[in-house]
Amino acid sequence: MRVAFYNQMFGFDGRSLYTFLRDHKTIHFNKTPDMAYVRSEISRTIDIIKKSKAEIVGICEILEGQEEKLRKLLKEIGYKYVFFGTGHLLTCGLKVKIALASKLKCVQKNVEGFPVESRTGGAEGLFLVIFLRRNFILLSLI
Repeated sequence: MRVAFYNQMFGFDGRSLYTFLRDHKTIHFNKTPDMAYVRSEISRTIDIIKKSKAEIVGICEILEGQEEKLRKLLKEIGYKYVFFGTGHLLTCGLKVKIALASKLKCVQKNVEGFPVESRTGGAEGLFLVIFLRRNFILLSLI
């Protein structure tokens, strides 16, 4: 079984210092989410996930409001089970999301004691748990 985790950096283009800084300014210093959606391109995320050939993927740093589009694109490439979790609020007014997607049959589970408060960065910690088999649990976190 192949499992992959990908921090998609909100679907931004992080291949150059200029776009990295510009897009992070949009998320962390802008008061409106409009530009975040304009600059975000989750089709790049789908391309990377396809190349991974993973049965299960965890995706971090999804923008609130992109869940349905991402769910649709993941289902088109064979991920029948897609779950989302919600994290902290960004300056631009959107919440950070995470996803776990699986080609294998699974269910989402709540685990006592999670989520855990993040003490390093001050944001809320977020864990998303899926149960695949009797003794196999997978976590994704931000």
